[in-house]
Amino acid sequence: MTAQRLILLRHGRTASNAEGRFQGHLDVELDPLGHLQAAVAAEFLAEVLADDARAGAVRVVSSDLIRARQTAEPLVKALGVDLETDPALRERDGGTWQGLLRSEIEERHPEEFSRWMAGEDLVIGGGESLGQCWVRCEGGMRRHAEAMDGGVLVVVSHGASMRGGMLRLLGLIGQPGGGRELAIYRSLDGFGNAHWAELERRRSAWVLGRFNVSVPGAPEA
Repeated sequence: MTAQRLILLRHGRTASNAEGRFQGHLDVELDPLGHLQAAVAAEFLAEVLADDARAGAVRVVSSDLIRARQTAEPLVKALGVDLETDPALRERDGGTWQGLLRSEIEERHPEEFSRWMAGEDLVIGGGESLGQCWVRCEGGMRRHAEAMDGGVLVVVSHGASMRGGMLRLLGLIGQPGGGRELAIYRSLDGFGNAHWAELERRRSAWVLGRFNVSVPGAPEA
């Protein structure tokens, strides 16, 4: 059993996004623009998913961090479904880097920063590596999808974790740790705030239909 469709929605903008701060596991709320982005995305997606919702075939699961929950809340309200949360869908744990600007990370953690900029997939700030984050997020997405018998799973999560988790679901990257996985990851543009990807299940595999989609004319940062 598995969901037939998967929508991966990144949270709306936060003040930390606007300032360029490393958020990670910090529990940062949406800013006014982020709330507007979430509302616009919810209205659009609720219309797209209306028939599935009426048939009881939609689940919405978000990261337990508040920026993801605040993005999911207008969508579940519009669809008339419950919101489920899962910490497996959190962003990468940045440890002591969290809350810092890039210039501050470079100043306070020069050796780690230099290795990071060189493309090494290291555990940053005592948190986790990108690869560890991808495995965690992909595991959560797969677990929730496989708990469904058809229908649509909407996952509301974060940019780095969701992009890597999606690439693992698609079979494009395997076990992390090599330069090839990071190269593939970096060849795909990041999710914009309140942008989403759409995957479909075909012949026992996930197929990417659309990536980094937003509502036409939606407010951008």
